Amino acid sequence: MKKKRYIMQNTSMTTFTAPVFLAEMYDEQIQELGFRDKTEALLYLAEGIWNERNGKQNSFAVRNILKHVSLERDPILRLLPRVYRGVRLVGERKSKILSLTDFGYLSNLMNSVMEAFMLYSKCYRRMLRKEMHASFVIGNPSSGYVQTYISGLQYDKLFEMAIRGGMSLTGMIRSTIEAVLMAEEVIPERWLVPLEIQDAISDYLHVEGFTCHNFSRDIQLRINIGCEENCRGIQMLLCKYEIPGFNEFLRRVILFLLNSNSIEFQNIPDKEEQKNFYFDETELYMNDRLSCKDFVRSIYQ
Repeated sequence: MKKKRYIMQNTSMTTFTAPVFLAEMYDEQIQELGFRDKTEALLYLAEGIWNERNGKQNSFAVRNILKHVSLERDPILRLLPRVYRGVRLVGERKSKILSLTDFGYLSNLMNSVMEAFMLYSKCYRRMLRKEMHASFVIGNPSSGYVQTYISGLQYDKLFEMAIRGGMSLTGMIRSTIEAVLMAEEVIPERWLVPLEIQDAISDYLHVEGFTCHNFSRDIQLRINIGCEENCRGIQMLLCKYEIPGFNEFLRRVILFLLNSNSIEFQNIPDKEEQKNFYFDETELYMNDRLSCKDFVRSIYQ
């Protein structure tokens, strides 16, 4: 007699399937709202089901999203094209999720919470992401270094920018970190940060959640963030903008640098300079016409 085979196995790495159309819609929301990866929200909500059934308190956002969870699967979904997804189950969370046997298959459980996630309004999905990432905002770098991974093409572009600025790649990124901190007035101003750059910096600080999807794991980049003053300044920005960690702050600095050639500057000369040549204050000067007088602008030439 054959033993009954269960898909929700006692393994750390396993797979499940989901309808392609549902997975694509879900992926779009995960990226837009800045979740760290494609499974963290699903596992968090699945654990919320266990909490609900075992008298544990869930947050307001989790409770509202889980209202849409159903054990019943529409038979038509079995006929639709499906995609495989991997998920890692470890520790206490693994035991909790595997105990939800009434869903039968792991795919049924993951599809149910994926549908619930998509059915509720974006404001609750955003609340869920902020709740899940709150612990990352408080952390400190263990050794004064922050790191991330970038693609080979991104590395080449940053390296070329550094060479044009007459500095090393790591030195350029450290100076840009200082420019961000000065623009946000969390450390004393050491040089002029143009208003156009301040506006661009603000845009990247306001990005939601993690930006990992913008990078591939080709090359590890490790940066010393400098003095204790810089560390405190970064921590202030993490709290102010709810940035999930020092490494995520580094990724936003890198994205700012990679896209800096799109920044437009309005070059307004001082009164003495205006006497010597024609100037139209409505004319926009692009990066290749900027002065090399200060470092911050020289990066973008």
